Amino acid sequence: MKPAPLALAAGLLLLSLGAPAGAKPKKPVWPVPNPTLNQPGFQPSSSNRQISGVFGPRLKFGSARYDHHEGIDFYAFFDKGLPRGDHSVFSVLDGVVTDVIAPGNPERTETGNKVVVTHPIPWSALGGPKEWGNVRTGYLHLSRISVQKGQQVKAGDELGKAGETGYTSTVHLHFNVYRAGGRDVNVNPARLFSPKLFKGVVLPVHKKTVQIEFLERDKGAGTALARVYLERNVYGLDGFAWQVDKDSSRVISFEHVTATMRDKRDTGDQGLIPGLRLFPLRYNGGEALERLNAKRIPSSWPVSRYPVPNGKGVRLGYDVLATGIPEDAKKLTFVVFSVFGKKVKASPKRFQVER
Repeated sequence: MKPAPLALAAGLLLLSLGAPAGAKPKKPVWPVPNPTLNQPGFQPSSSNRQISGVFGPRLKFGSARYDHHEGIDFYAFFDKGLPRGDHSVFSVLDGVVTDVIAPGNPERTETGNKVVVTHPIPWSALGGPKEWGNVRTGYLHLSRISVQKGQQVKAGDELGKAGETGYTSTVHLHFNVYRAGGRDVNVNPARLFSPKLFKGVVLPVHKKTVQIEFLERDKGAGTALARVYLERNVYGLDGFAWQVDKDSSRVISFEHVTATMRDKRDTGDQGLIPGLRLFPLRYNGGEALERLNAKRIPSSWPVSRYPVPNGKGVRLGYDVLATGIPEDAKKLTFVVFSVFGKKVKASPKRFQVER
């Protein structure tokens, strides 16, 4: 059995999960005290935003590869009263501190100072399978830790201060969310911050927030290239699929990659998913980057041939290349899907370049 259909099955399984029965947990607390959450009509900018890094593929400049970022990075310089960005970090839900990593030299560990909290909430209460166990959250790169292992915490209790300890060069909170699975397995933290709970702050995958462009079809090479632009706060994105006639094997789920293909997650796109190649554009949680997205990009990447147009910018964007397409293929469909079960489909009437 090929890995790609397995990835599709895993992704679609998550998408098909219905609303859980029984009482739901209370609304999570945003893990940093960002005042912009209370501003009606808030629009992020480079100096006024919540997120500086999203879950999933992340461009590594100059190396013709990407890695799969296994958490969400929360921006730390919105408060002028904290010029170093060392604001408080809060537990997002009630729970108990089950791990504290505070090495003597935190710079020599990838995570730096870290706190893990286990919550008395099963993933099944949030739409996940029972096998995922209870929700666990991780708070990384802290400059200071305020709790001890075994301590009970309430949602909104301070766990420490944001920092840049470990393998990072900027002050921020790297936030992980885990499920059971033989080891710590990361899932998209956006599962706790759904568009329904954080309206306007987190946007859903929807035809209004997703723009798909069909750039190139090369029948001789057997390829089709699509570009996807998403609004900067569509945090629940989980992946893409290129459907070729009845063949649905060309699919990538970001959560599937981090759960089952971790040995390949930092090696780039080649050989990751048969029949599919992925090229993430540079992410910016604030203002548009315009043609900066085409600078320092490897010459082999599609964006070097199809630069981001002026005025377009990129909040969250990817080039997705389907390969091995039969020359006589009749119908191509591109699918964008999220961890919340929403998806957007589009079929090209024509490509910008066809040969």
